[in-house]
Amino acid sequence: MASRSVVIILFFFSAFAQASEYAFGGFATLSYSTASNQDISFTRTLEHKDRFGGSLVRESLVGVQFNYKFNSKFETLVQFVAQDKIDKNLLSLTELAFIRYNVNRSLSFRIGRLNSGLYLTSNHRLVSHAYIWGRPPMEPYFVSSSVDKIDGGDVTYANTLGSGFFKANISFGQSDAPLENEQRGDFELGLRNTVAANIEYSQLDWIFRLSALRANLNVAKRGVFGDVIDGIASIPPAFWPEQADIAENFLPDGLLLRYFAAGIKFENEKWLFMSEASTYLADWSFYPSANAFYATVGRRMNSVTPFITVSAVKPKNDIEQLPFELNPANPVGPAINQLIAATNIAVGITAVDQESLSIGIRWDVNPRWVIKFQADRKWTDYPGVGLLRHRELAQTQERRQVNIGHISISTVF
Repeated sequence: MASRSVVIILFFFSAFAQASEYAFGGFATLSYSTASNQDISFTRTLEHKDRFGGSLVRESLVGVQFNYKFNSKFETLVQFVAQDKIDKNLLSLTELAFIRYNVNRSLSFRIGRLNSGLYLTSNHRLVSHAYIWGRPPMEPYFVSSSVDKIDGGDVTYANTLGSGFFKANISFGQSDAPLENEQRGDFELGLRNTVAANIEYSQLDWIFRLSALRANLNVAKRGVFGDVIDGIASIPPAFWPEQADIAENFLPDGLLLRYFAAGIKFENEKWLFMSEASTYLADWSFYPSANAFYATVGRRMNSVTPFITVSAVKPKNDIEQLPFELNPANPVGPAINQLIAATNIAVGITAVDQESLSIGIRWDVNPRWVIKFQADRKWTDYPGVGLLRHRELAQTQERRQVNIGHISISTVF
């Protein structure tokens, strides 16, 4: 996949020199965020680094975008974004890189690195200037943010419908999401045979959106989970009959993953309302099926917009952990119990069970500059602490509360 993407990017650069029309733009955010408990780390998405305490780099970023139009039919676009991600290579910096063929005003095709379009802010998810929050709600995006990009192709149809505008998109390809941290180790998910589809209808002040994704899950790098799985597999079945089923469930290559979401947005000169609900389905212990939701209300008062957001992600079923069953007569009983403890920790640091309440203010200083303040209160249950982590894993085995403060300044250029 990496070599193919490099070829695509190099092709775009060679094409730039021949472009007849071009545009350059960019965006940037300088942000400071901190938590009330300095022993708890938090991050923007699962692909970003975990950081404890206050940080200027956790949610800061800078992006540039180049758009070249050859004629009315062909154009290319490349977007690079530098941010606090796990990977720092060229492919990680490349958020978008595609060539588009416009058949007519309604139908177009793209090939390259594309945005998946799974939620309302997909087209500007990194441009803080374009949305109301200082920190977008973590809970509903913990899955979809890991598949923001698809390497492949898509088809888009857009046209007027009644008094509004209708748009439909379907994309095909694959994506990879490195999720490494000091607790997971070098861990990377791959989504293969990915198909994503979304439809959107906008009318006056309203936008309605439906999205869906299906993919086969592949664990490209196993990290600390690989050590757990290898340990489970090393126990003879005669001493632990369940070990084969447990190991298979923890490394589900080819497992079907499905994601569905619905969103609504209302915006006029005074009010803003946004809400999305989603469900993620995968029979996998490390990231079990979950439902997520958020709702945001903002009130514009000249250049200042105060807002409030509620959000949550809850497992569809109880997060299962292995029971301790020490058999003194079993010669490998202590080893099995050590593996059970390690397995339960692995499940606890990936599954997610969390609610949040956020209040904030957006101040539009001028058309290009925005300052934001936001305060979050988050409640997390164990197991299910996948978006917040504690320095001592043993201390996460209780319901936790943490406050997060955020201030940022954003611009577009």
